[in-house]
Amino acid sequence: MATLVSMHEPEFMVGRGVVRDRACMDLGLYWEHDWTADGPISKERRATWQRTLAPRISAYVDSLHRDATTGLGRVIESSFTSPRFFVVNPARLT
Repeated sequence: MATLVSMHEPEFMVGRGVVRDRACMDLGLYWEHDWTADGPISKERRATWQRTLAPRISAYVDSLHRDATTGLGRVIESSFTSPRFFVVNPARLT
């Protein structure tokens, strides 16, 4: 949705770079594939650390989703007499 909004409002993503980059880094660290649980870091300690990353990732995603939803609503023409709406079907990862 952010991409669709950005096509109409090029400034939509301005000011999000620092938080975006941090979220991307946190995602990379969260899913780090080199960690094997056979070193000095216990599974419990690793899980606790991952729980500190999750809220930062969620905060970025949730705020971007909220702002993109509002932005997409601005893009849809509202000069018609019938109500307009949009539906986004997220891909299921299961």
